[in-house]
Amino acid sequence: IVELGCGPGLLLRDIADSLPAERVVGVDLSPYALEEADERLHGGAELLHADGRRTGLEAEWFDAVVAVHVLGHVPEPVAKGLLAEAERLLAPGGSLYIVEHGWHRIPDAPGLALDAVQRLLGGIHQMVTRVRQPAYE
Repeated sequence: IVELGCGPGLLLRDIADSLPAERVVGVDLSPYALEEADERLHGGAELLHADGRRTGLEAEWFDAVVAVHVLGHVPEPVAKGLLAEAERLLAPGGSLYIVEHGWHRIPDAPGLALDAVQRLLGGIHQMVTRVRQPAYE
């Protein structure tokens, strides 16, 4: 599991504590946020100081990528780059979970099929799930 834009690790801590995962990675561009995450996680996840558009992590290795309140807070070209990196990181059949304010536009991700859109808190937030399609030979 990878969280793009993990910030101080609030969600990442919950992911690491509650989900059985071989590898949990938090990626953020802010070294200060990563310092807070490191204190909060006590080694429960791998932290990576990197641009979420170019993480350098292994391609097609992760079952899930999470982006919470990131895509709606960056310019659209950056959001598209984050989505492209999420697609690259996901194993075939893996899922991308996006949570954003209901009024934020989430760009399309051509390589990730839309699986579900859920309105949360009366539409204040939305959760979009996209799936990387398995490669057919």
